[in-house]
Amino acid sequence: MACQACRMRKIKCDRTRPICQNCRLRSSHCTYAGERRQRRHTDVGGGPPRVTAVQIQRRQQEYTPTGHDYSSIDSTALLGNTAPPFVSTHGHSHNRGSPGSQGSSHSLLDGILGDDVGEVDSDTTPSSSPRNPAVWMRLQDGDEYTGPSSGLAAISDVGLEWIRAHASGVEDADADGLCATIDEIRTVLMSHLRQPKCVPPEALHTSVMGLTPLPPPALIRQYVDAYFSSVQTLFPVLDREEFDALWEMYGTSEDMGPPSWHALLNAVVASGCRAALSDEETAAAFQASGRAAWAFFQNALAYEPLIIHHATDLTAVQAMAALTVFAQGLSSPQRLEYTLCSMAVRLAQGLALHRRPAAEWGLTEAEQRQRDRVFWVIYGLDKTIALRCGRPAVLQDDEISCRFPRQVRVHQDDLQGLDLFLCFTRMTRICGAVARQLYSVAALSTPSAQLKGTMDQLLADVAQWMESIPTRLRPGRPIHSIATSTAARMQLLALHATYFYVLCAIYRRFTPLFTPGEEANPETIKGIVEAARALVLLTKHLDVESFTPAWLVFYYPMTALTTLFVHVVATSSTHTTTDASSTRNDMALMEVVVGFFGRLEYVTSGEAAFTKTAEFVRQARIITKRGEARRSVPGQAQQQLPGVSPTSITSVINADTGLTTNSDTGSVPLDITFSPRTLDTLRSLQDQSFQDFLDSTAPMMAFNARLDAPSKDTLTPGAMYNDMMQMLDD
Repeated sequence: MACQACRMRKIKCDRTRPICQNCRLRSSHCTYAGERRQRRHTDVGGGPPRVTAVQIQRRQQEYTPTGHDYSSIDSTALLGNTAPPFVSTHGHSHNRGSPGSQGSSHSLLDGILGDDVGEVDSDTTPSSSPRNPAVWMRLQDGDEYTGPSSGLAAISDVGLEWIRAHASGVEDADADGLCATIDEIRTVLMSHLRQPKCVPPEALHTSVMGLTPLPPPALIRQYVDAYFSSVQTLFPVLDREEFDALWEMYGTSEDMGPPSWHALLNAVVASGCRAALSDEETAAAFQASGRAAWAFFQNALAYEPLIIHHATDLTAVQAMAALTVFAQGLSSPQRLEYTLCSMAVRLAQGLALHRRPAAEWGLTEAEQRQRDRVFWVIYGLDKTIALRCGRPAVLQDDEISCRFPRQVRVHQDDLQGLDLFLCFTRMTRICGAVARQLYSVAALSTPSAQLKGTMDQLLADVAQWMESIPTRLRPGRPIHSIATSTAARMQLLALHATYFYVLCAIYRRFTPLFTPGEEANPETIKGIVEAARALVLLTKHLDVESFTPAWLVFYYPMTALTTLFVHVVATSSTHTTTDASSTRNDMALMEVVVGFFGRLEYVTSGEAAFTKTAEFVRQARIITKRGEARRSVPGQAQQQLPGVSPTSITSVINADTGLTTNSDTGSVPLDITFSPRTLDTLRSLQDQSFQDFLDSTAPMMAFNARLDAPSKDTLTPGAMYNDMMQMLDD
């Protein structure tokens, strides 16, 4: 008799026990009439069965592919034959124990899709689930999600719990009020990302029947020039000669050319209009440019159904990429960039842009180069957006075989001596590796100790990337002295800021936010704090205009601000005198970010108002001040005179009085604890002040040396000094 699965499908069954060939090929459960499914043994107590480590290891071995290693054909070799790979694909992604490996993903999916996983999933409790510092909010116009790899992870619910726990024990620090304020800031940020105030709520409801007329050809030419001179400074979506050829072929009339051309034309006009009208950093220019450009952006979106659901060509992919770049602007809803980029990726894969064309396709060298350029632009957008938003990237490196076009001229004022497109694409590849290997579900379920090798390899890849850049252009070098044009300064800013943001993302995975109960590595804390400080210092070079990428003027500074705030709170109870100076500097840098956001609010006329972030600085100062006072209370910390150790005090006393310290009788106590008022008085004293005190008491000490032992114990330099300080207190 055939098995039940074959009988239901009405196909011939070979009746092989325990599983027939059809069920084996479909990986389905095979049972025969009259058989009862064998019940798995459960834990004592009748609870649901658990997947043991032995079962997981067995499944990993069963599902680990063997034979040819196709994953070695990825973007490593495509970014340069002689260039370093910059991201190791062999040491980690193929390791069965790594979070990005095939075996690890199978272990998770086995737990979800396996026969006994329904029970395993129900047994998962919040305490045993992986730590997920992500932001999920239900807003008025829909829900919004930002994953753990984003710089906003510090103000997630998990981050707020950490802040409340560390601030609640400090007197005068309103932990609940601080968290409530941060929650308000978070709501404002997420609302702005979804729908800036300069964009009407009904703006996305467009149709081809109600398009905004394009301006006269002369003005269109001006906007196109502005696009190529100001907007296309990092992502070379278009080649100017190719675009002009399409313009001459189709023109600007709606009756001429395919929908993909009109979508591309309107996208370029929208970006160029915004750049041309936002040539000065004023509130009026920001509003006028944003509203005027949005009308043409709506035109391009109106063609979206036609270029997605109908015949697709390379121009359609370019149009979606250009729309993605527009959506990254400060006056645009950033939630669009992820959706538009995802559609661009799907269109590109539908045209096989990710594959190296076969000779049978009959493509010319110019066509291949154009396809390669467009694909790698989309690749960079996909990887950077994924890391920044904390959402999975669409592209997989193992599926890429197209060539990388060398010496692509992004802008006529490109940085000399640097292949900017290649350099930035290499960094975006590292962005994808960081998101996949440190912040995927599998990585978040992996203990941080097992990810130490992954972190070291990623840091080595970043260091290798920096070594490939000319010394004068490397992050940390001055920008104004190198970049003489606006476009070159923007390119250098993007390179440097992305470098420091990636470092923050790598180190953040190993901070207490993700590793509660584990001792933080000082090198990790130092790395993320130094990267955040560097991000803050870059804000002085930023121009706030409506077409400026929001990730450059919003995501990165906000990441630096929250990183420094968490660091100040974490060290408020442990820092030494040196750390106190560093903390003051960090709070000053936080003030710089708050001031930059104030400038942002002014330029945008309150449409991008994040001035409540000043609460971070105010609370940081309160927590730091009260932490210092708490440590100065007797019994909580042993304090010493600045620059004078107990040993040096003893040597001075012995040298001036001829006394010999007797540790048994305690004639010179070495551990002295002072009250808060006394500590403030002592901190104002210099070493010479204490020396003067010892000199003035030298005759009395000599007289005391001739007294009997009981008198010695009652009159010591330490006791005299304590008595003097107690008088100051009274």
